Amino acid sequence: MDHDRFKTDVRDANKAGRTAAPSVIAWTVAGIVVIALILGGFYLVRLATAPARGTGDTILKDHDADNRIAQQRAFVTMYEGVKASDAKLQVLADTMTRTPADVKAQADFQGTQLICLDQVADYNAKVQETLAARWLPAELPASLGADPLTDCKPDVLPTPATAPSR
Repeated sequence: MDHDRFKTDVRDANKAGRTAAPSVIAWTVAGIVVIALILGGFYLVRLATAPARGTGDTILKDHDADNRIAQQRAFVTMYEGVKASDAKLQVLADTMTRTPADVKAQADFQGTQLICLDQVADYNAKVQETLAARWLPAELPASLGADPLTDCKPDVLPTPATAPSR
């Protein structure tokens, strides 16, 4: 009798194992699908709210004290760089007037003028940036190039006889 009971128990255990495996797999797949749907829902909500969050993040970053200080420092540094390059052009123009055959002075003049023009363009572009425009110090111009201090031209041009030859 014990032997018959043992066979019955084994048969019942085998049957339970065979029927339990598919249900465990089904529950596992169902759990994965539910988790995927929840994560997909979170993704879609984040995607739908991205423009509003981006605008809010930009406003927060724009009003950040570190941003204000960094932008004002950058404007002053760029402005002073343009003024320095413009002043160097006068020194180089004077050198070209004194030594018209100096090819190095001519090359230095042209190179410094190109650097100055790049600096003016960078400054003028920075004035248009979202996170920088409102922090332009009041004493600095909104655009460079028209003022003799920042026009990237010497105050006194070399005479035509001493102008760089091409």
